Order: sequence, then C-alpha cells, then structure tokens
Amino acid sequence: MKRFLLISSVIALSAAISISVYHNVSNTSAVKSLDRFSGMVRSGQLEDVRLSIYYMSPTIFTLVPMDVDGLIRGYDYHAVIDSDGLLENIEYLKMFNNTTIMPVNEGYVNARLYYIFETSNGSKIFDVVMRSPFDNVFINGKEFVMNGVFFDAIVPFLPEAIVNQWEQLKHHGLYGVIQENIP
Repeated sequence: MKRFLLISSVIALSAAISISVYHNVSNTSAVKSLDRFSGMVRSGQLEDVRLSIYYMSPTIFTLVPMDVDGLIRGYDYHAVIDSDGLLENIEYLKMFNNTTIMPVNEGYVNARLYYIFETSNGSKIFDVVMRSPFDNVFINGKEFVMNGVFFDAIVPFLPEAIVNQWEQLKHHGLYGVIQENIP
C-alpha cells in the first residue's frame, strides 16, 4: 500500500511538473514574440510587416463560441494595413513596448476581434484574439489577463463605430449595450 502511494505521488508530481513546464514554455513563446515585435517597432523596421484585422460585434450571438477560422469566414469588418500604414501610426504600436502579460488558466476562445502581425511572406510574428474588452486576451493561442494595450494599440486601424462600441461594452457591459439598442 505504501509503495502504491509512493508511486502514485511520484506520477502525480511528474505530471504537475510537465504541465507547469509546458505552460511556462508556451507563455515564453508569446512573450518572445511580443518582445520581437516591440524590438521591430523600436527600431522602425516595419517595412516587411502587415497587420490583418478581423472583427465581429460581441453583441451578435452565435450558437457556439466562434473560433478564429469562423471569425475569418464571418467577420463584420476586415482590414489589411501595410507597412506604410503601420509606420504612420508607429506611436500607437510603441504601446506594446515593455507590456507585461500575466498568464491564466486557459479558457475557451470566442473570437470577436482577431489581429495578426505577419511578414509580407506570411510568417506570423504574433497574433491576438479577444472576446470583449473585459475578458482575457489570447496571444499566440495562450490566454493572458486582459491588458487594454492590446486594443488601444490598434485603434487607429479601426473604424470609429467599432472603437465606440468597444468603449460602450467596456463601460456598460454586454447586457447594458444590448438594452440600450432595443427600441
């Protein structure tokens, strides 16, 4: 019996360490990608970078949570910003510099805002998925505590109506925004 408990304890400890190491390695990947992009912004080396944005209003209800592929197929708004557009708004992109991200246990993705910075040949630098202004943010597929910089940095690339809706959601919540729009 003691031997069984000892073996069970060793197996449980090994599993916990493996999960912890995997979680930290995954989060390190997101941090490294964000740091890499911040370095590109600091040095102004965005000539080969583009930003693609996909958006669906969080007030639109779906039967199942929306994954990124579903959002890309059914967006309300889509834009591709080339390097010239990024360089014109580089001050906003500098918000990513020294941004602290804190990992959390992974939940589910219900993508309403997705954007990806990538090179002109399609290599991903990093991507961000958001459900709403008050939920956590996914960076390179890993979940982190929401940090407003991940929305604020792309404001110049969004229509005013989307920015206003996001701000309404932030201040009134989803239910409050829906109530305000019912005749």
